[in-house]
Amino acid sequence: MLDLLADRRFKVLVFLFALYQAGHLGTNALYFAGSIEFPPPPASGVWEPQIRPWFDAIAAADSVVSVLSLVFAAGCFRRRSWSLWVGLVAMTASVYSSAVFGYACSLSGTWETHVGSQILIYLTYLPAYVLYGWMCVSFHRGLAAREDGKAA
Repeated sequence: MLDLLADRRFKVLVFLFALYQAGHLGTNALYFAGSIEFPPPPASGVWEPQIRPWFDAIAAADSVVSVLSLVFAAGCFRRRSWSLWVGLVAMTASVYSSAVFGYACSLSGTWETHVGSQILIYLTYLPAYVLYGWMCVSFHRGLAAREDGKAA
């Protein structure tokens, strides 16, 4: 399991994920400061006022996940064994959040009216999906190998 921390391809994916999360944290800070509206652009040109509390909640949760993700990346680049567990928690929350965000955007019609910005969001997030899948498979194999060792 710890060989992941030495794998260059893994580190590239971690770096891309950290870069995405740093940008996400900055975007959330701008949103909370009132400098920008919630990205992506709304389907009707203006987000409905009743959706604002939901956006606030998801942006706050995403900000916590972004910080946790940056802790994961820092630990990973320092080859700390705890970083993989922190990373799996951060990645799980991040992937869940992206699904909730995508669902909300699809309900609002944003996918139909601003397909380009939606595609851009998910294309830049693609390395995170690959990283998450790789980590899940590695954890599963590590746990299975440990169980096999106990049975012998």
